[in-house]
Amino acid sequence: MKKTGLLFLGVIFIMAGINTNPVFAKKKISAEKILKKVRERVQSINTLQASFKETFHWTMIDEVQKFSGELYIGEGDKFRLQTAGQIIVSDGKTLWTYDAGKNQVLIDNVSPSGDELLPRRLLLKFEKDYHPTLIGKKVIGTTMCYVLDLTSKTEDAFIPKMTVWIDSKNWLTKKLSYEDINQNKTTYELGSIKINKKLPEEIFRFKIKPGVQVIDMRN
Repeated sequence: MKKTGLLFLGVIFIMAGINTNPVFAKKKISAEKILKKVRERVQSINTLQASFKETFHWTMIDEVQKFSGELYIGEGDKFRLQTAGQIIVSDGKTLWTYDAGKNQVLIDNVSPSGDELLPRRLLLKFEKDYHPTLIGKKVIGTTMCYVLDLTSKTEDAFIPKMTVWIDSKNWLTKKLSYEDINQNKTTYELGSIKINKKLPEEIFRFKIKPGVQVIDMRN
């Protein structure tokens, strides 16, 4: 779930960006103000749907892998992350993790303590565990972006640092990138974003088809 969590973080920054006031970007801004704005926007978003592309560079064998998928976020702890090889779904109470290669689904409870990297809980974790730094601006394509670094407060973190590029005019996140302790590099790009569109409840439940191996880890 580590990589899933980083994808969610990128989406959270997008949630903060859509429909915010562009005038805010013209004022002097700090990394802390950006995170505050993010937190306020997350609280005002009910649902989100987005497509994403992931590029993973496996350093040890110098191999690049590319993936794409869909992400849905509902109220509370409801979400669905879907790629060709994996589906992760939560209805707020139950968490399903389906591996297409194994034709296997793991079922567990959503912990009230927040052990899982659930989208709406993730921002608090990164505010607590990472130090934000606004390192400047950079043009991506034709878009001027704020470049924000998040550096772990501990030396043994799996993700020591990550970088987020945020559109300086409309606050859309253009890109999220990080390198783990094994020097593997991952980049996420998100698009086709839809905010506060009604999503059917079926999206946030996993339908187990005949033949799927079920591992139920609930007490």
